[in-house]
Amino acid sequence: MRVKAALVILAVLFTGLPFVVVHLIPTDSPEPYVFRARLAEKLGETLQGKLRYFLAEEMEGRAPARTFVVTINSAFTRMSSRLELEEGRQVWMQGSLMTPDVYYGEQYLFFGLPQVYVRQVKTGALWPDQINGLRILYLSPFTAFSSLWLMVSYPFMEEFTVAYYLLMLAQSALIVATVVYCVRRRPSGSRLALLLLSYGVIMMLTTIPMLTDLY
Repeated sequence: MRVKAALVILAVLFTGLPFVVVHLIPTDSPEPYVFRARLAEKLGETLQGKLRYFLAEEMEGRAPARTFVVTINSAFTRMSSRLELEEGRQVWMQGSLMTPDVYYGEQYLFFGLPQVYVRQVKTGALWPDQINGLRILYLSPFTAFSSLWLMVSYPFMEEFTVAYYLLMLAQSALIVATVVYCVRRRPSGSRLALLLLSYGVIMMLTTIPMLTDLY
C-alpha cells in the first residue's frame, strides 16, 4: 500500500512539477514589457524579411505606450507556433524597449514612437521559453547522461561555474547509483517503477537551477 501511494505521489510530481517550475521562473530581463497587442500596420522590413516592423496598439498588459512599434527579428524572436504575423492579428508579446544606447543602425528606424524589440511571441497557452523549459525538464532523466563525459571537459570551458559542476557531479552520481542498484538488486514491477520515478524527479530537481540561465 505504501509503495502504491509513493508511486502516485511521484507520478504527480513528475507530471506536474515542470508546469509549476516554468510558471515560476522569470523568462525575460528585469521589468520586461509583456502585453497583448493588435498589429495595426506593417511599417516595413529589411532585405529578405529578417527584421519586420509593425505599428502596434496595446490591448492589455504592460506596454511602453498605447501605440508603439514592435520589431520582429526572424533570427531572434521566438514564437510558440509558426503562425504568420500580419496586420490585424492580436498576439501576446514580450520584449524590451529599444534605445539608441542598446540598438543602432537599421534596427532602430522609427524614432517618433517607443519601439519594442520582441523577444518572444505567445500564440498558444504557453510562452516559447516555457515550452522549451518543459522539454528540458521532461527530457532531463535522459539528457543528464551527458554529464558523465562533460565532467571532464566542462572545467576547461569558458562558461564554467562551480555550482554547475557540482550539479553535474550530483547527476552523474545519481546515474551510477541507479545503474548499480538495478544490476545488483534487479528490481521489477512496482519497485522498479518507484526507482525510475524517483530518479526522474530528482533529475528534474537538479536541472531546475540550470534552467534559470537558459532564458
